[in-house]
Amino acid sequence: MPITDIISALLHEKVTLEHAAALMVRPPKPEH
Repeated sequence: MPITDIISALLHEKVTLEHAAALMVRPPKPEH
């Protein structure tokens, strides 16, 4: 497997994990 494919996969995983974490940390609230 080329190193570029590994890096791409890691970056995709990182983005996905950060997105999921953001959704868990910031639940939608109707008022501040």
